[in-house]
Amino acid sequence: MIMRVESLNFENAQGHRLSGRLDRPSEGAPRAVVLFAHCFTCSKNLSAIVHLSRALTDA
Repeated sequence: MIMRVESLNFENAQGHRLSGRLDRPSEGAPRAVVLFAHCFTCSKNLSAIVHLSRALTDA
């Protein structure tokens, strides 16, 4: 399944810039939503996190 990926960037209350990604199915409405927060020393681009996100989106 092909998915749509949207980049998200925003500032928190302390003015720190945060970024994330929103993976959505290419067709139809999502059936559920999952918020996945990576570990403190990792990034949203870690391959294990990307694979997990893709698997959840495909499901």
